[in-house]
Amino acid sequence: MLKALSIENYRSILKLTIPLGQVTVITGPNGSGKSNLYKALRLLAQAGAAS
Repeated sequence: MLKALSIENYRSILKLTIPLGQVTVITGPNGSGKSNLYKALRLLAQAGAAS
C-alpha cells in the first residue's frame, strides 16, 4: 500500500506531498488541480502495470 504521494512539476502541480491512508479524500475548489492529481495517479498506475 502506498503511504505517501509526491508529485513535482506535473501539469499545474509544482510540488506536492500528501500522506495516504486507507481512504484519502481529495477536495477543493474548481481549478485547484484535483484532476491533475488524478491524472498523475493514473500515470503511476499505468507505469506500474507495464512493468
